Order: sequence, then structure tokens, then C-alpha cells
Amino acid sequence: MVYSSGLISNKSLYKKLPYDTDRDFAPISNLVDNGGLFITVNPGVPAKTLKDLIDLAKKPGSHLAYSTPGVGNTWHVATEVFNHYAGTQLTHVPYKGGGLAAAALASGEVQVMLSSPAPVMQYVKNGKARVLAYTAAKRSPALPDVPTTAEAGLPSFQMDGGWFGMFAPAGTPAAVVDKLNREVRTALANPAVVTRLEGLGVAPAPTTPEEFRKFLAEETAKYAEYVRVAGVQLD
Repeated sequence: MVYSSGLISNKSLYKKLPYDTDRDFAPISNLVDNGGLFITVNPGVPAKTLKDLIDLAKKPGSHLAYSTPGVGNTWHVATEVFNHYAGTQLTHVPYKGGGLAAAALASGEVQVMLSSPAPVMQYVKNGKARVLAYTAAKRSPALPDVPTTAEAGLPSFQMDGGWFGMFAPAGTPAAVVDKLNREVRTALANPAVVTRLEGLGVAPAPTTPEEFRKFLAEETAKYAEYVRVAGVQLD
């Protein structure tokens, strides 16, 4: 299966899960790294910078809402972490998928969205969304003119945009895992695939199964801290 970094954050978000994250899956390879998240607003929002957005959100009577692909996903956790460090109270409006969440931003149903680059890029290009900042340590190659959150005046808020990885059921023979890993690495080395992924604002990030397993352990600790700061807990 292919799953996002939500597989790791779920471990901290939910009191009980119908699976064991550490024991029920055999890591094959990381696939792509989303880098950071774009902090994006609908063009109707009178905020040209991240500071403008924070100031606007703090005004008495201000009611700014943000969209996500549901409850407990990376975008949701990230925006609640943003609320914590920015001192804002953006209101969460969950949708059934990233595409619908991005469309809600573009149409003005919500005013703000923190998302990985791919779902929002089409709206940025056609002027239906405006990016104020990028949450990674370095600027996004997709939009190099957009400042990082540190450059935009909020250095305390830095967050990666998650990732997508490939897993097999636990107990899958090592030979099968290794074969799948080789196929993934070959595909992600294809120049056409690399160009396509970079156009979506993500970077290929293949690993060996061993490297991916170590990466997952590190991500588990990192996302546990994100969830703690966000204050999100689900049943």
C-alpha cells in the first residue's frame, strides 16, 4: 500500500487503532517528500504577508476558517501548530479530500489553507489562491519567491509537509520487499517521473527498506511532538 505520513501521526492522534503501526507493516521505501507546506489564502483576504494574516486573524470579530482533507491529517495538525505559535484561532473546516479542500479555498468557502504544494498549485497559477509563506527551512523550488515562515517573521513555526511511502503487510518475504524496492528506485530515477513530481512541488525520496524503517522511527517521535503542540486528540 501507499500511505502518507498520517500513518505515523495517527499513532499519537488516536487513543486506539485497529492496527499496530510498528508491527503490522513492512516498510518498502519512501516515495516522495512534500518538503514544506504552503500557507495560502483566498485572494479576497486582505493579507499580502504572513504578518498581515496573523494581524488580521487576531482582530476582534475576525472569523477566518481553514480547510483540510479531514480530521487528524498532516494539514490539520500543522494548522493547529500554526495557531499555537501565531496566537491565532483559525477555525477548522474538514473536507473529504485535498482536492475539495483546495477548491474550497479557491472559491472563498474558507479563507486559509496550509497544504502540501500539489493540491493548490493550479489555483496559485490561475490567481485563485495566494501563497504567503512556506513552512520548510528553505524556500520551495516550485515558488522560490515565497519566503519561509522564518523569513516572514514567524521563526518558531517550521514544519515539514509530510511524505508518501510504500508498505507491504508484515511478514512479506524479504525477497519480495527487495524486488519492490528496486522497482520503486528505478521508477523514481526516471527523468520524466522526476520532472512530473517536481512540477507538483514534491521531490522523489527513495530509500532502502532499512533506511525507511529508521526514518519512520524518527518521524514517530517528531509527529508525536507536533500532535502534542497542536493539542489534537481523537477517539
